[in-house]
Amino acid sequence: SRRDISIVVRYGSGYVADSVALSILCVSPDSLVTEEPFTLHIPHLADMRPEVETFPYRSNVVLRVKGSYMFRLTPLSEVDGIASVGLVISE
Repeated sequence: SRRDISIVVRYGSGYVADSVALSILCVSPDSLVTEEPFTLHIPHLADMRPEVETFPYRSNVVLRVKGSYMFRLTPLSEVDGIASVGLVISE
């Protein structure tokens, strides 16, 4: 079935950037590895409430192989004020 993938960001008062360059790596259950750059555009902190925000990443994705997928999100430079970043996969 088709799924949507979103990026969840938990940030604090020290966050001042307007975008975060990431490398997103995915390992499928059959060991296929894909990696891509992605820039996450985050509104200024004053415009963001609460301290956790969800941003669209991919829509209508088909995960072709049944099993566990491993995703790794890595910032390409140091970013102050972001406590964690994760993915949510929903139907």
